Amino acid sequence: MGSRRRARGTALQVLYELDCTSHKAEEVLARLIYDEEVDEDTYDFVADLVRGVLEHRREIDAVIAEHAPAFPVDQMAIVDRNVLRIALFELLYTDDTPL
Repeated sequence: MGSRRRARGTALQVLYELDCTSHKAEEVLARLIYDEEVDEDTYDFVADLVRGVLEHRREIDAVIAEHAPAFPVDQMAIVDRNVLRIALFELLYTDDTPL
C-alpha cells in the first residue's frame, strides 16, 4: 500500500477518534508514534491532514452542506463525513494532491 494511502487511512482513524471523544488532536497524533509503525514522512503527512482538516473544518463542512443539503454534516456517519473532509481539504488547500 502506498505511503500516502496509508497516511490517509491513519488520518481517518485519528479524525474518527476526535469526532467520538474529547481527546486532543496533538495527544492522538503523538500516540501514533508509539502505537503504530509510522515512519517520519507518513507521520508528517498524517499530521498535516489532521491539522488541516481541523483548521478548515467550518469551511469544509460548509462546502459539504452546500453540495449535499439532504445530508446534514452532523448527521452523517462519522467515517463518511471524515472521508469527505480529508478529500476536500486536499483538493481545496493543498497543491501536491494528484487529481
